[in-house]
Amino acid sequence: MKIQNLVTALLCTAVLSTTVIVAAPQVEAAHPVREQLTDNKAKVSDTTKGHFQSVTFIDANGVTGTGTVIAKNKVVTSYNVVEGLKNSENLAKTFVTPGKDGENAPFGSFQVESVSFEESWKNMAVLTLQANDNGQNIGEVVSVVPVTKNPSILVCTEVTMPGYDADKKGEMWESQATISYNVASNFWFNQANKTGNYGGPIFDRSGNLIGIRSFEKYSKGVQTSAAKFTERNYDFISENLK
Repeated sequence: MKIQNLVTALLCTAVLSTTVIVAAPQVEAAHPVREQLTDNKAKVSDTTKGHFQSVTFIDANGVTGTGTVIAKNKVVTSYNVVEGLKNSENLAKTFVTPGKDGENAPFGSFQVESVSFEESWKNMAVLTLQANDNGQNIGEVVSVVPVTKNPSILVCTEVTMPGYDADKKGEMWESQATISYNVASNFWFNQANKTGNYGGPIFDRSGNLIGIRSFEKYSKGVQTSAAKFTERNYDFISENLK
């Protein structure tokens, strides 16, 4: 194991050194850590602090996933989490709970009013939420996470992904992993993740949102994939924030 870790470290060092002289880090990159899967994750002890409060549990009429608050009444998630909401009858049965911690909902829950789907790559959706009983929007109760166009994504850099795995019973856990592959529309990282955290936000070491967990898989399904905020996805989100 020590030898494998050393080899991985050397390969990552080589890739990062090469990246310095590459003009566009968004192009396809080497995949030095594809087989070095990790299940490194820990329970979030306080879901009301930092960007954890903006990470939401989504119950889309029985289909669960994760989302992120990106505007006063908007949440971004993965397309597959809310695809069932194309049947508008399911909207009344769909709720978003920011900072959920097991049975505890410190900021309450918000009903979904409508959904917009990114139909080109089918990897993102934006939810519009109703205000709560006090007339407050979700982005007035918790902090809003900024979305930027084409954030820097480099192979071998570390990322974190908080969210709600299906086997955690509504508890928020945070995964730690390393970016292992990067192409035009997606990147992958070496987290052996459970079903249920689709839509989970991916943060870089500085706490910037750089993608969301999506449904696409790498060969043999061994990697966790993330949709990038490409120009197309960013424009889709921007249009839905108007």
